[in-house]
Amino acid sequence: MRLFCRKYLPGDEEQINELYKLITGRERAYHYYEWEWLKTWDGAGDIWLLFDKNGESEKLLCQYSLIPMPISVFGDVYKVGKTENCMSHPDCRGKGIYLPHEKKNFEISKKRFDIFFTTAGDVANGSVSRIRKRLGYKPFDSWILHFFMINENYILKKMLKKKIGQSKNLFLFYFLFSKTICYILYLYFKVTTVKNKKKFKNQKNYKFHVDDASEANLKEIEFLWEKNKKNYGITAHRSFQYLKWRIIDNPYIKYYCLLLKENNELKGYAYFWRTNNNDLFIEDILMANKNIDYLNQILFYLVSYAKKNKYDAVVCSILLKNKILHNGLKKNGFLNNKLKVYLNEKFNKNERKPFLIYFPDNLKRDSRLINPENWYVTSLFNEGRADI
Repeated sequence: MRLFCRKYLPGDEEQINELYKLITGRERAYHYYEWEWLKTWDGAGDIWLLFDKNGESEKLLCQYSLIPMPISVFGDVYKVGKTENCMSHPDCRGKGIYLPHEKKNFEISKKRFDIFFTTAGDVANGSVSRIRKRLGYKPFDSWILHFFMINENYILKKMLKKKIGQSKNLFLFYFLFSKTICYILYLYFKVTTVKNKKKFKNQKNYKFHVDDASEANLKEIEFLWEKNKKNYGITAHRSFQYLKWRIIDNPYIKYYCLLLKENNELKGYAYFWRTNNNDLFIEDILMANKNIDYLNQILFYLVSYAKKNKYDAVVCSILLKNKILHNGLKKNGFLNNKLKVYLNEKFNKNERKPFLIYFPDNLKRDSRLINPENWYVTSLFNEGRADI
């Protein structure tokens, strides 16, 4: 085996996509690859490839890759290297090939990126987390899924997807049990909706507008962000260039944008989309001055919008320590899978804090950075691929 490493060259995407399909089972056309890796808001990502050279042929064995993302640290902008699609061919696993490849190129990528993070360290039976820890990444926080059920069979459909054996009696019991749970939850959300109508009645005559994300004024959204970025601690830097690439140009997902205005001035927004499971998935949400009333109004409107447009549920995925959104979603009657996450982390070592971060030595001394409660993380941190 003659190994050699180099950065991506045009044409490599053919082997990359073949390996990607082998690992994930997903087909990926060139224009999807081009958007995510070659034409980001900051140019091409860092794509480090390891080949086995046999004569004139080159077989791709490993890929270590980083997507650039801008983050704001109390108003100061840093460039983050976000690991995505790091993979190795099944033929070379367990042979000590991948880790040295990532370690070597991780050091080179430090010249471009200030901070590094991994959003899904729990995949591949926790091997991703184990590799990153050996490079100095620290387990930082866990993802929590909040949901507001609209269709009474929403949970039932999810529960019946689980494998429960071939026994008809077992299936009947499981079905009745699931149906009972769904009905109880449905009653809870019905009562919550009535309470929310009284609590969050639009007394200030806020104006709401929903449109395709491409129709929303990005400059207006960027202006709202620039005025408020110091209030949000550590979060995605919502520049015009980044939002245009991540939201507007995204070929995987058709996003919508809800705008909240008061006296014709933008006070908050939410990007959302319809998932394959018919969820209204909140990708990102921001309010002027972290105003809780604006947050309540946005969430209440999204639930009403979801009912009107026949979604099954409203869903939002955030980090556990994101207190602003966690408390706001809870106040609006959303339930979450916090107990499930807690039990997984307690009894399954592969699922302990899958959001991992690497800070260089000069930033480790900043106590604000290493406190998860200072981070405002939404799904804007994720890859932006529609497989939910």
